[in-house]
Amino acid sequence: AFSLRHGGRRELSAQLPLRVIGTPSSGPPLTHLAAKYSDLWDLRYTELTNCKNERGDCNVSQRQGSLGEWVVTQRKNYKKGKLSDERIARLKSIGFVWDPQEQQWLDRFDELTKYKAENGDCNVRTASASAGEPIDEAWMARFDELVDFKNENADCNVPESQGSLGVWVRTQRTSYKEGNLSQERLDLLESVGFIREPADEAWMARFDELVDYKNENGDCSVPYNQGPLGKWVSKQRFFYKKGKLSDERIDFLESVGFEWVLREQTHTKSSWKFDEQWKTRFTELVKYLIEHGNCNVRRKFGPLYWWVGKQRQDYKDGRMSQFRIAYLDSIGFAWTMKRVGNEWLPDQYSEPDPKAIARIIEDERPGHDDLPSSAVEDPKTHVDVGRGVAEALQEYLDKDSLRHNS
Repeated sequence: AFSLRHGGRRELSAQLPLRVIGTPSSGPPLTHLAAKYSDLWDLRYTELTNCKNERGDCNVSQRQGSLGEWVVTQRKNYKKGKLSDERIARLKSIGFVWDPQEQQWLDRFDELTKYKAENGDCNVRTASASAGEPIDEAWMARFDELVDFKNENADCNVPESQGSLGVWVRTQRTSYKEGNLSQERLDLLESVGFIREPADEAWMARFDELVDYKNENGDCSVPYNQGPLGKWVSKQRFFYKKGKLSDERIDFLESVGFEWVLREQTHTKSSWKFDEQWKTRFTELVKYLIEHGNCNVRRKFGPLYWWVGKQRQDYKDGRMSQFRIAYLDSIGFAWTMKRVGNEWLPDQYSEPDPKAIARIIEDERPGHDDLPSSAVEDPKTHVDVGRGVAEALQEYLDKDSLRHNS
């Protein structure tokens, strides 16, 4: 346990869990260096070791990009008991500080001891408290209120509606964004898990859930209908396709084996046949797209029209598997429609994704010649349907390429 005392202030609980956030980094992508989660850990550890050799300590601030975020994650995992003994030993070997606030208190105590030895008392003037911006009484009073809030609510996300403390929290975030927050104040805020960007903290919380899911299930293929995590995973694929996912977040996801286009999972015999029927309709839709230039199937096309409507309803109800969503997303399928005059048109147009289509073609195209005539019916059907999907998508890519080159 430790105490942060400033003019008789309250004690700060030693069991405050640090929250983790993830912010985009301007550095080079790490995907080629971190194909696995453990590789990413080793990479960050090497960066931290180099930092220690250059500056003499491991106190990397969160504002210093991905390495700072990683440092905070290690402290959080240590407090939760989720860090292996081997990693704990490696971090200790380079002088890693598990609790920055306790260390800061001890450092200040050493300074006070030195001051007393030189001056004969402990009556330190406020201006001498720090080489940087002084931590004034009013600011520290608000900080103490934030500590109390954290002890009661487990986080520092004080709503603005909660009076002066909420306004003060907003001011700290604004000061940070504008570069007006001193390092000493930032260190104090980070020591209690203050989140500079709550949206990023929420993203990292979901990422932690995904890592736990991967550890339990062996992959990151969370079903869409499996609560908030399933919907979050689907959104990451959508943002990736739209080019709206930062390199840092892509690195995090790919480091745990995240797949941007899902492969079809193994099914029972009956469900397997059901998926072959689905792919047959999907192939019809691709051919319609080739001929008409969109997926807005008109009523006169009968079964295909009703099938398209069912896909939108299944998606809305959360009953659609992610691999089907990925297949339809790849060809720019519109999930919602709106009435314009006497017609129903896409509420929001979506561009096809040639890279995703190419990956699906690779998955579906048979890797061998036709099966011998002695083969049972189901495998032959599987090969024929897969070939049909691959050929239709390839035809679409070829036609689309010609259209853009003409």
